[in-house]
Amino acid sequence: MHRRCDLRHRRPAGGMGGRAAARRGIVHPLDGRNPSAGCRRHPDPHRRGGARMTTPLIDLFTRGIVAGESASSMNADFRVYALPPKRVNRVRILAKLGDEDRTTTVPRPFTHAAPPTVLHPGAGENIEWFAFSARQHTRGLGLAEWRELAELEADPTGGLRARIGTKLALQNLRRGMEPPQTGHDNAHYFDDIATVRAIAAVAVHGSDGAVEAADADAAITHSLDGLWSARASAVLFGALVDGAAADDAVRLAVEQLPENTWSRRMAETSLRVAAEATGPLDRARRLSTQVGDWVYSYPIAAPETFGFLLAHVAMAKGTDDLMLGALAQPRNAATLPALAGAAAAVLFGQDGIPSGLEVGDIRLTGLGIPALAGLTVDEAIRR
Repeated sequence: MHRRCDLRHRRPAGGMGGRAAARRGIVHPLDGRNPSAGCRRHPDPHRRGGARMTTPLIDLFTRGIVAGESASSMNADFRVYALPPKRVNRVRILAKLGDEDRTTTVPRPFTHAAPPTVLHPGAGENIEWFAFSARQHTRGLGLAEWRELAELEADPTGGLRARIGTKLALQNLRRGMEPPQTGHDNAHYFDDIATVRAIAAVAVHGSDGAVEAADADAAITHSLDGLWSARASAVLFGALVDGAAADDAVRLAVEQLPENTWSRRMAETSLRVAAEATGPLDRARRLSTQVGDWVYSYPIAAPETFGFLLAHVAMAKGTDDLMLGALAQPRNAATLPALAGAAAAVLFGQDGIPSGLEVGDIRLTGLGIPALAGLTVDEAIRR
C-alpha cells in the first residue's frame, strides 16, 4: 500500500536547523501559504561584503539545479525536441552520414527556422521532475497526477518524455499496480532521477520529515538502490540546508545507505578515490576511470551518480571546483550536474550562478511533462 505523507507546511523545529540555515541565508519556503512565503532577510557568509539575501529553498534549488543542468553536455539533446520533428530528424541524418563517411565532425542540435534561444542552455529534464515532485509534496503525495501521466504515457502523441524507469512505473500504474510494487517491478529501479526528486522533499519540508517524504515519492518509480539513494539525497541536502559542513553532510548521507549494498559500496569507493585527487579534473578522471561503469549502456544508475556527487561535495573548495568536477564527467551528464548545481547553491551561495537564471526567468519547457510548458517552478507547484 502506498504511504501517503501529510507533511505539508511543516518547517524545521528550532535548534540547529533554523539557526544554521539562517547563517547561510536560506529560508524554509512553506509557512502554510505558498512556496515563496516565509521569506526573511538573513546574513549570508558566502557573499562578499556581508551582502544579504532572501532565499526560499524552492528558489535556491531551482536556480542551482538549472545552473547545473543547463551547463551539461546533454542539455541541448533534451531541448532539441522543442524543434519541429523534421529538424530533430535532420540531426540524426547528419550523424548517420558522418558515421557512414567516417568523418569526425559530429553534428549537434541546431536550428534554422526557430529562434536560437530554443537551444540555448536552460531548463531541462531534472527541473521539471523537481517541480512535479514539489507539487506532489505540497498536496500529500497522492497518485492522481501520476495516474494522469500514466494515461499520457500510453499516447505516443501525448508529448511525455521520461526515463525508462519512470515510463515502466507509469505502465505499472496503468496495469493496476500500486506503490511500492510500481517501483519494485521495474527493470530500471535504480535510476538516478529520484535523487533529484528528493531535493523537492527538502525544499518543501525542510530537513524535518524530508527523508520519509522522499521515500514515499521515490517508491512510486524506484526500489532498493534507487530508493535508498533518494533517501540519502534527502539526508545530504537536508543537512546542508541546516548548515552542516560538507564532510558531515556527506557522512550522514553515506550512513543512510544500507551496509553491504551497491549504493554504499559506490559511495565509499568514490570518496576514497576522490581523496587522492589533486583537483577537480583529476578527481573527475579518477572517478570516471576507477569507479565508473563503462559496460552498461545507460549511465544513469543512482549508486554511481550519487556516489560521484558525494565525492565532489566532500572535496570541493568552492562552486567552480564542485561544478568543474561534475561537468568533467560527461558520461554522467544526465543528472550529476543538476545535483552538483543544487549542492553548490546551498554550500557556496548564488554568486556562482550565471546571470539570466533568475527564478522568474526560468521557464519549464514541458518537453518532459507537457502540462508544465511555459511555467515557472512556482507556477508549476501552485497551478
